[in-house]
Amino acid sequence: MNERTEIRPSRGINFLKMIGLLAFLLPASGVAMIYAGDIVLKAVGALGLLFFGGGGAFALWSMTRTPWTLALAPDALEVRVEDFIARIPWRDIEAVGLAHVSGQKMPSIRLARYDNYLASLSPEAAHAFERRWGAMKWMARATMVLASAPSLAGHANSSSIADVMRANRALAGGYDMSFAWNQIDRPAAKFAAFLEEEWRRRREVTPGSELR
Repeated sequence: MNERTEIRPSRGINFLKMIGLLAFLLPASGVAMIYAGDIVLKAVGALGLLFFGGGGAFALWSMTRTPWTLALAPDALEVRVEDFIARIPWRDIEAVGLAHVSGQKMPSIRLARYDNYLASLSPEAAHAFERRWGAMKWMARATMVLASAPSLAGHANSSSIADVMRANRALAGGYDMSFAWNQIDRPAAKFAAFLEEEWRRRREVTPGSELR
């Protein structure tokens, strides 16, 4: 099997979705920061402006320059962040399903091992991944303090990509990696079913793989 399938979400639709999301979140954060009587709510509002404003601008910029987000190669699932690619061999994926994270349904995977995935990252790619997760780590720390969310302790205390993945597993019902709405090209449940079917089909012909 030599086929390679690239997942290319609609950049136009995702751009409009992100604009709509920011149009709701940024004013709400600003109102909380200015008018809230409680210092904690003011801090939450300020944090929201910083996180959603900066993060939203980066997401919009990233969407315009990323032609594809995931790729199903003959021997591996490829995950793209900016201009860097991580590869997860099909034989290293232990399960594919739909995780429920903070009220959202997200196509997700659980890995039997992390080493091949981590080894596929160039130093530059690892830095890009860690930069993104670093921002999430500080957001998790702030949320733990301001909103009393102990379930985020794993993310708040993470010091490596592997730590983040273990924290994801604890938070996402046993899955190490979840794919957001702007990474997929169809509804979450349909994409999870599609990815599971492809995983089962492709690992059958991947050297060293065994059906579970």
